[in-house]
Amino acid sequence: MKQRTINITRNIICILGLLALIILIKPTKVCAFSMNDAKNSPVLTSQYRTTRLRNEYDVKLFQVQMPKSGYFRITLRPNAVADENDIGYGWNLNIYRKDNLKEPVKQYWQIENKMVTEKLVLTSGTYYIEVKSYSEYGMSPIMVPFDIKADVVSENNWEQENNNTFKKANKISIGKKYQGTSDLYSGNNRIFRERNGSKYRENYSNLKL
Repeated sequence: MKQRTINITRNIICILGLLALIILIKPTKVCAFSMNDAKNSPVLTSQYRTTRLRNEYDVKLFQVQMPKSGYFRITLRPNAVADENDIGYGWNLNIYRKDNLKEPVKQYWQIENKMVTEKLVLTSGTYYIEVKSYSEYGMSPIMVPFDIKADVVSENNWEQENNNTFKKANKISIGKKYQGTSDLYSGNNRIFRERNGSKYRENYSNLKL
């Protein structure tokens, strides 16, 4: 009887230990696609590309190339021949940086009609676009063609200055208006200003004192 009690106690301790490990271990986010898949994806331009999902688990990848700081807009719409009754719950669209395929820069869900993103003000580089079904359990836009394009604007009026530290802060004066562009979605590109000897961080595209 004593040996049986010891065995039961050991089993309970083992079970509790396993439960503790399950609670402590955090799930790791897994990329839905590989970097190789992303690099081999077609480049979006201002001309529409037409494609479709093969099944409810299929993913279509594209890339947007930003040669300079600026912004781009993504437009996704059902193709003209698409039957609206087959669209179901529509598509999801995710935007990733090339150095982080786990955390999207922006996400859009359940796109059933023409959708145009806001101006995505971002630094230069390559961005990957993922289009997939909103739902994997029926009502998916399987075999429904969709059109997608990217309008990229890279101009000199977008911020080029290297003032991302307090040490390199630009001096400004009261009564004057300044314009610059901050990377609104990563938090990495911050604009620092100096006013009357006091330095602070600016996260806005326009500033007037």
